[in-house]
Amino acid sequence: MVSSVKRKFSPRRCHGTIQWVRWGSLVSYNRPVAKASKPKPTPGHVPCVLRLEELMSEHYCPRCKTVSLEETDRAENICFFLCSNCGRRYALEAGKALTLRWREAVTLPLHEVYGSDAPVEQAVRIAQKFVSHCSPAELDWIIREIRLELDDPTQQVRDTLDCKASEVDLRRYLLSFCEHVQRLRGMT
Repeated sequence: MVSSVKRKFSPRRCHGTIQWVRWGSLVSYNRPVAKASKPKPTPGHVPCVLRLEELMSEHYCPRCKTVSLEETDRAENICFFLCSNCGRRYALEAGKALTLRWREAVTLPLHEVYGSDAPVEQAVRIAQKFVSHCSPAELDWIIREIRLELDDPTQQVRDTLDCKASEVDLRRYLLSFCEHVQRLRGMT
């Protein structure tokens, strides 16, 4: 039996497994799949590592709460999303939770300390760097987004860049960073 429904993903055979492919129009499903011997993978083939549950679940913007995210890009084991309402960009790695994508405001100061065990100690130096290299509008955006994340958490910030420090230390660092940026801006 073949039926048509509007779906976001449809199955496709690839090297003996079923992959789910995104479609924006009507797709058919329940088609019988012919039994075939499992072909050998071609050199350089990367198996699909995203689980069916991850692909079929609809993701919502953690900040807007009710807005469905649009998938914008996909790499080997990561999908990228965009919120059409607030414009925030997100990333979803296989087996991990949805996080802000690199180059979002919260991730910028985190990039400076992702390998550090003690990020709070570096907050003053990094705040000075940002004040001297960023425009006032960029600093306002960064501070506003960090304060929003600190006041209403939507994610584990350490997962955005696989940071080495603990979640608590990174949140303390972000708070200290904001305070130092505001203090330094008041001096100029």
